[in-house]
Amino acid sequence: MLQFTEKIEQQKILRLLSRSVPYYLKSWNDIDDKNGIFGVTDPQTFNMRSVGSSSPVIEYVIRPHINILCTLGSYVFLNQYDLISAIISKDDLIKKIKKGIHWACETHLTGTIDVDSFLDRKRWGENWRSSLWASLLGVCATLCREILDQKQLVRIREIVAYEADRFIDLPPPSGSEGDTKVEENTFDLMVLSWAINLNPKHPHCKAWEQSSRIWAVNTASSIHDRTDHSEYFGKSVARTVSTENLFPDMTAENHGFFHPEVFMYGAWLVLAMSAYTLHNKERPD
Repeated sequence: MLQFTEKIEQQKILRLLSRSVPYYLKSWNDIDDKNGIFGVTDPQTFNMRSVGSSSPVIEYVIRPHINILCTLGSYVFLNQYDLISAIISKDDLIKKIKKGIHWACETHLTGTIDVDSFLDRKRWGENWRSSLWASLLGVCATLCREILDQKQLVRIREIVAYEADRFIDLPPPSGSEGDTKVEENTFDLMVLSWAINLNPKHPHCKAWEQSSRIWAVNTASSIHDRTDHSEYFGKSVARTVSTENLFPDMTAENHGFFHPEVFMYGAWLVLAMSAYTLHNKERPD
């Protein structure tokens, strides 16, 4: 049995994650010599026979696929192939990661592959949560930089930039009662952070930086921020915050009830900050 302490021990975490790898591999499907997917794209698999190509199908396909790629990429980044060598060889692991990333990139709106169940456009992108998926592709690019070719890295940068452009000069949405915006605003901050760090010479980088400053204080926002007059990039927090995404006691509702999952926003904020850390850049104040 694995014993954990307050200390973060990479090998123990990877050993724990390795127990899920056989299940991931059972879900793998080769599509062709360049593409593969962890999962399937058939709506009936998700018990959606009458819904058909609704947007949840996109989430049920893309979200687990990219999450698995990030998990497997951790073994590449930390050079811990031996921890899962009894389950999958190094060569096969690299092959699946590359094919999985290629499929994820080419099924984006900027790509070349259609998926019949992905709405009328037959692609993912510009969806609710697509900021999260694009950000996780950015994580994959960082974790797997040593095994991905330049073309794949460029494609990921293009996708992250495309999704980040949606939030230039766009006011963050607000809501705490019934449907909090704390999670989706954090997703959108994430993609801005990853765009800035993956594309530092991009012509839109300054605009992303400006937007990220606004979205950063409009994630876990509450009525208390209206009285916060501390300086914030030449203004004050009170003048920058335009939303209330948490109740005064710092709780929130989602789908009409107290929803514990939305309080994972702290983990997503860490992923936003990690974009700077993993690229050896100082985080904005």
